Amino acid sequence: MRRRNIIIGVVGLLVVIGVIGAIYGTKGAPENAGQVIFGTAVDSSAMKVTTPVTSIKAGTQVGWVAYLNDAVKGTSVTLTLARVDSGGAEQTVASKPFDVADPNFNELEFNPDNSIASYGPGTYKVRYVRPSDGTVLATGTITVTP
Repeated sequence: MRRRNIIIGVVGLLVVIGVIGAIYGTKGAPENAGQVIFGTAVDSSAMKVTTPVTSIKAGTQVGWVAYLNDAVKGTSVTLTLARVDSGGAEQTVASKPFDVADPNFNELEFNPDNSIASYGPGTYKVRYVRPSDGTVLATGTITVTP
């Protein structure tokens, strides 16, 4: 009887873990949902920024992890980069679709490079948009200083 209770307890625990995994397992870190976290180094296997930054000097490589607030639900996502002026107005400087291997993905990484810094000093907003319905899945802001 004791062994049966232990087995039932273990099965019950696995069901609870499975439900929690179904809710949070594909969402990434819930506290970061909808955010793009920037850094000078990205750990691709852990899907996290290892050295977070909110500003960089011109010429510094920066990458990021986008923690989407929903799954991509398609085969591509649009990455948009906009310059933000002092009044908060945005001007798109780049926009490009990226293929996604799995429509259920909701964490995307971008390895560090000079792509943002190449636009010069200023404040920039990175945005991931689902093309099928225009839903903004994640956004983040970074400042490039001289």
